[in-house]
Amino acid sequence: MTELDSAVSLIGSVNWVNYFGDCVEGQRFHKALQTAVAALREQLSSNADSASQLSRMCVLAGEAIDASDRKGAADIAT
Repeated sequence: MTELDSAVSLIGSVNWVNYFGDCVEGQRFHKALQTAVAALREQLSSNADSASQLSRMCVLAGEAIDASDRKGAADIAT
């Protein structure tokens, strides 16, 4: 699990109890806060997925460069 995945889990466990009061302002603020936290959670989840894909692509690129380098070295030696 990556650090971003951990952050998504932590944000997902935010308590959704409205501590801002049973007035219109408190309810609206609580709803806006829930919306903002949900958007942050979605963005973090997307970023974690992107980072994981990028990591795999970097490993593959490194392997391709290494293979090309070894082939070039073998061609020079012959």
